[in-house]
Amino acid sequence: MPPKKERITAGELIARLEKDPEYQAKQAAWELEAAVRLEQDRKEQAELVDDLKAVGIDVTSIRDLVHRYKSYPAAIPVLLRHLKRPYSERTREAIARSLTVPDAAYAWDELLKLFLEDSETKTNGVKWAIGCVLSDIAKKTKRYDEVLTILRDRTHGANRLALIDVLAESRKPDIRAHVEEFADDPDLKIQVGDYLKKWERARKRKEK
Repeated sequence: MPPKKERITAGELIARLEKDPEYQAKQAAWELEAAVRLEQDRKEQAELVDDLKAVGIDVTSIRDLVHRYKSYPAAIPVLLRHLKRPYSERTREAIARSLTVPDAAYAWDELLKLFLEDSETKTNGVKWAIGCVLSDIAKKTKRYDEVLTILRDRTHGANRLALIDVLAESRKPDIRAHVEEFADDPDLKIQVGDYLKKWERARKRKEK
């Protein structure tokens, strides 16, 4: 019979790790990297922070805005203006994410233009974040036709994923047919398949 594994508490594990030289070295390297990154952000975002303070939004970085403020209509024009600047991807992505608020709904055309002009295909960058903002706005303003146009353009790759939710979560009677249109799309088929399975389960429950 194999020996039982030793069980330790979280506190005991942390105590052991704190005595491990390799762990300590990795922790120190991580903390140094984080400090360098924060300093880079501070310098790069200095003008953005000043512009936000000028409209009454007191933050030290763009990430403070996302984490601390629930509504900031005065900040939206500032954020849109700075989103177009050649900042690092990290800063531009944070700016885009900060626009996922009801106050930014009026900026659909401006954000759509930025999305369409961005040739990025990976799904963890600025274009992805803008796609999430567009999805949020489209759900509130029912821009189904415009969303369909974006979804049908495969050059945007998986950055369209957030937008399929706009269709799938709507209550339009013909929306299922539009979602099924993307069942074979290489970037959307998994998510579309999940929705179709969900709807089929719901249909079967109703028939019982």
